[in-house]
Amino acid sequence: MGFSWDNIRSRLNMMPMAAVAVPLAVGIVFSYRFVVPPLLWLAAAAVSVTAAIFAIRTGRRGAYAALCAALFSAGALRMSLDTPPQPPYGEPRMMTLRFEEPSVIRGRSSLASARIVRCEDFDFGHSVIRVTVWGDSTMMFSRGDEIVLRGVIRSFDRRNGRFADMAFRRGTVGSVSLFGNVVCEFRPAKRNSLHDKASAKLCSLLPDDDARRTILSMTTGERNRTNPELRRIYARGGAAHLLAVSGLHVGIVFMLVNALLRLVPVVRYGNIWRNILAVAAVWLYVAMCGSPPSAVRAGAMFTVLQLSVFSSRAYSGMNALAVAAAVMLLISPRLVFDVGFRLSFIAVAAILLWGIPLYMRVRSHSRVLNALSSTLIIGVVATAATMPLVSNVFGTVSVIGIPLNPLVVLSANAIIFSSVAALLLPSAAAAYVVMPAYWCARLQNEAVAHAAALPWGCFEWRLSDGATAAVYALFVAATVAAWGFRRKR
Repeated sequence: MGFSWDNIRSRLNMMPMAAVAVPLAVGIVFSYRFVVPPLLWLAAAAVSVTAAIFAIRTGRRGAYAALCAALFSAGALRMSLDTPPQPPYGEPRMMTLRFEEPSVIRGRSSLASARIVRCEDFDFGHSVIRVTVWGDSTMMFSRGDEIVLRGVIRSFDRRNGRFADMAFRRGTVGSVSLFGNVVCEFRPAKRNSLHDKASAKLCSLLPDDDARRTILSMTTGERNRTNPELRRIYARGGAAHLLAVSGLHVGIVFMLVNALLRLVPVVRYGNIWRNILAVAAVWLYVAMCGSPPSAVRAGAMFTVLQLSVFSSRAYSGMNALAVAAAVMLLISPRLVFDVGFRLSFIAVAAILLWGIPLYMRVRSHSRVLNALSSTLIIGVVATAATMPLVSNVFGTVSVIGIPLNPLVVLSANAIIFSSVAALLLPSAAAAYVVMPAYWCARLQNEAVAHAAALPWGCFEWRLSDGATAAVYALFVAATVAAWGFRRKR
């Protein structure tokens, strides 16, 4: 095995789009920290693009630096145009709230995220203004529900520190409390959607216990049915991501669909039909989950991946991931501050950069062993890569999550496959098909509970922002250094 800089340059040349999202994200963060008029960012972007075109046409150096400057300016410009107006704090007004996420229980209260649709004597134009809604534990709302009330928008107390800063960065401007306020009207969302039908069918097939709640959370995104104790156990065991539909769940559907359609390319135009059916299946699953933001982001990433496989002979997953991330940041720049977006991006990048190369070194001729080894490697790599960010945001480090996650990823595959298959079949056959998911969910809950009970399995430790950035900088440096080594034939 020898080290060569040419190896590094060749790998970088294979991923020309991989660095697109980085200057764009840095520009968004910079614009959030330092307020600059949008016209200045527009002028900077125009100058950078002109310089890049001139450098490319004349063959001079500096084209890549000019393109990075243009992407930086574009991100800063997009963020400067996304600043919501300040709502009327502390003034009682009639307002209409539409819930974007289902309510969850926090202690003795319910918590939900909603956007302000209308507000008395206040015009916010096309801006999206979100608030956190607190209520009694009996006040549980679903995605799409609307309430009309006379209430007060209160700004977050800056003394809350981290919570207030994270809320502002994600575009949440304050909170509305339902305690003492009278809800004048309640407008429930339509319950005939694909998500509601899927949840109702699973409820009719399974007994009312924690296993059913786990299946509903993992398959249809019904988090409001999960009790706080179950969420606490999963968080301590390092498996909390299983209870919220995200890139893992969409990725399982993505892989299962491609595995089931592997023989389709044999027929005429089979490759085209395979990609169309795979993308349609991914978005059908996203709709069945109620289209939460995390699932929509994952659906967009896997759609780009699927189309990249179809359109490229030599395709790089990092190119597809970077393009998907850049497009989503241009549409919604505040995603750069969203924990779920960052966790998904880091996990997928780690699987592409470390998981797949490790799997290629240990794979064998046995499909069963390959399936087990790939699951083990993906679980360990994704858990280790996201651990610094989890420590920075949530202040916990789940050591037991590293050996536990490969096991629960195996059970997650079985749960999602069995549950989705049951939803596609008539009720008589679905009652038998869904039982493997039920018993896997029971075993998974017991395994996570035993892991969470270990005193050394989880401990409190919060990495600072600088330390977190330094850890990921070391990850990048180690990755680039590993590219320089190549086995001798």
